[in-house]
Amino acid sequence: KTKTKKKNKTQKRKEKLKTGNKNKTKTKTKTKTINQNKTHNNNQNKTKTKTKQKENKNKIALFADLSEGFTIAFVQVDLETDRQQAIHALQSRPDFPHLQWISLHLNDPQLQYLGEAIRQGLSSLSKTEQKPVLLISGLERSIGSYGDYPPVLSNFNIARDTYTQRCPHPVIFFLPYRDWE
Repeated sequence: KTKTKKKNKTQKRKEKLKTGNKNKTKTKTKTKTINQNKTHNNNQNKTKTKTKQKENKNKIALFADLSEGFTIAFVQVDLETDRQQAIHALQSRPDFPHLQWISLHLNDPQLQYLGEAIRQGLSSLSKTEQKPVLLISGLERSIGSYGDYPPVLSNFNIARDTYTQRCPHPVIFFLPYRDWE
């Protein structure tokens, strides 16, 4: 009887181990399926994001193409690296060869005269038949350096009527989101 009881106990343990291993296999399979779903969803989200970014760049390019004279647009891009990538992507577009994308990175926190900074940026360029389009980034440093009404915006507002002659080109400002409470 003792030997039979030991055999029965041993067999029961083996059966439990086998059943436990099956459950582990099921758990591994479920985990694998969940991870595959997460990967699939992440890939879908990345594709959607890339599609949205491409659409937005197309809208910016179309804005620049259709704009005549001094026209302003604001593009919200929160990260500096993303802003630089967007500007580079616009500059390397082959589908608008008649546009000259001019990037001005104005990151001086003490900047007060935007018109002068634009004039200096344009003075170094050679004249071409292409339509100039200014892509301005870094301005958040001079805007955020002061209180409610920074000098760069105050001076820009005062001189706003002169920009049609000073800068008869589309100007696109790339700025991060800011809660202006």
